Formats: sequence, C-alpha cells, structure tokens
Amino acid sequence: MGAFFTQSLLIALVLFVILLLGGMLHVAVLVSIAASVFIAFAMPHTQAARPRYLVGGYIIGILCGVMLHYGNMWLVMCGVTVAGQGPHVLCGPLAAGLAVWMMTVLNYEHPPAAALALGLVLEARALPSAGMALGAIVFICGLQAILRKRLHNLL
Repeated sequence: MGAFFTQSLLIALVLFVILLLGGMLHVAVLVSIAASVFIAFAMPHTQAARPRYLVGGYIIGILCGVMLHYGNMWLVMCGVTVAGQGPHVLCGPLAAGLAVWMMTVLNYEHPPAAALALGLVLEARALPSAGMALGAIVFICGLQAILRKRLHNLL
C-alpha cells in the first residue's frame, strides 16, 4: 500500500515540476506527458517504461507533429478547408497515424507519443513545445533511473 501512495505522490510532484517549468503548453501536449509519467513511475519495470521507448517515441512524435504542424500552417495560408473546418482536422490525425507507423516499424512504441504528435499540430508554438516535451521526457527518464531500485510496478 505504501508504494501506491508514494509513487502516486511522485507522479503528482513530477507533473507539478513540469507544469511549473513548461509554462503554457497546449493541453494535448501536457496530457501526453502525463501519460508518459504514469508509464514511467507506475509501471517502471515494464518494457514500455524503458528510456529507449520513452525518448525514442517522443523523438518520433515530435518529428511527425512538427512536420504536420508546418504542413497545417501552409494549408491554412493557402485557404484550404477540410469538411468546412481548418486543415488541422486532417493534419492532426495524419501526424498521430504517421507517428504510430514509424514507432512500430522502428520498434520505439510509446503510445503517448502519438498524442504528442497530434498535440503539436494543434499547438501555436510547436517548436518550443517540442523542446519542452523532449526536455520533460529526458527529465522523467533521469529521475526514473535514479529511483528505479525503489520503484515497484503498481499494475
């Protein structure tokens, strides 16, 4: 019972620090980071919580999200609409789908990174947000490495 409380408190503390340092990140970017924090600290000894998957998935999610973010901006400047809405309704799902495809082909599966790709398409400031997300996942991996021997799988 102690590990459940302690690690849940740790998750809250890590998210607090990320929110303090992250400023005004888009909600979808923050939610992807929160999901990654859960994986890293509630399931620390699973394959999904290894730094390879956390960081690798984020790098892929960032590449796909930023690329489609700028594609979306270009389509907006060209006046393109999709089903009466902005092109984000096409670019966001494409970013997430491309990220999933690349993660599975390259063996860096991390589901929250697909949400990150989508969030970066919707984010007004994609590059600074991508940098903050990458910094957050590196911070998470570093803290997890320091605490790994004290952490338990809660699931």
